[in-house]
Amino acid sequence: MLYLALKLPIEELANETDINADNLYRVLRALVSMGIFRETKPNVFANNRLSFLLCRTNKHNLHQHILNENNASKNYLWFNQLEARLCMHTDSQSSVIEHHFFIKGDSDSSKHVPIGKVNMFDGFDWSTFDLIFDSGNASGEHILDMFLSSMDLNICIYDKSAAIRHAKIFWQCEYIQDTNIRLSFEQGDMFKSLPKASSQHNLFCFVRVFSGKNCLTILNYIKVAMTNFKATVAIVDTILPVVGLDSSDALDDIQLLLENSGEHRTLNQWQKLLKPSGFSIVEVVDIRSSNKILGLRKT
Repeated sequence: MLYLALKLPIEELANETDINADNLYRVLRALVSMGIFRETKPNVFANNRLSFLLCRTNKHNLHQHILNENNASKNYLWFNQLEARLCMHTDSQSSVIEHHFFIKGDSDSSKHVPIGKVNMFDGFDWSTFDLIFDSGNASGEHILDMFLSSMDLNICIYDKSAAIRHAKIFWQCEYIQDTNIRLSFEQGDMFKSLPKASSQHNLFCFVRVFSGKNCLTILNYIKVAMTNFKATVAIVDTILPVVGLDSSDALDDIQLLLENSGEHRTLNQWQKLLKPSGFSIVEVVDIRSSNKILGLRKT
């Protein structure tokens, strides 16, 4: 349990608690989004009225009650995992992207969307591309949204063998009657290789894959796959605001930390991550979901 004095910087808190500063910041940021503690300025935290109830110096504190409700027998595995992740080292906000290559303009593609169907990818111009390589989400229904966005699209689902088997069953059972579904399947591991681009109008698409580790490994294999054609990369993921983070995104970020040491990023953090990869963000597109699409091209 953390007890903050007035306006302590994250580095000092991390030193006092022997916790990785980046991970501690993410936990405190999530608590701030829920109204517990406050961030008085970037990376500086203080108690508020609610968190003051955790302080043992407060004679009306709820310290013992919180400990009883969160005792080891109830939460042993969760807290063990949290503690382990907090102490791990992680790599550690504001640029503007103003190109407009992939924002969908006026078109008749919306007429193909069934009544009552909300296309979560609406806003991105999929018709710019002739073939999409979708990696890491073999049976994701986001693929249907791509098809609904462009009637001339072809999609190659690229994933490990087990995922491909399940994907074929999924698509045959759910959408075999839909002649607009133009799918092909290719088996492989995106951490070892990726399919070769066949034209400059190909798109390598990754939906919530880059929140985890090994992002640069994937980008290196994309460069190899683009040896003959300068294709495009689309990363569908969260971009955190520098300030005003809502509790949903903050708690989702903590879940990523616990599951695989993944993380959500601000735009500047995305740019910092991509800088050594040889790719740069040419556009950020808003879509009808909590995610955004980062359009990348080789620098």
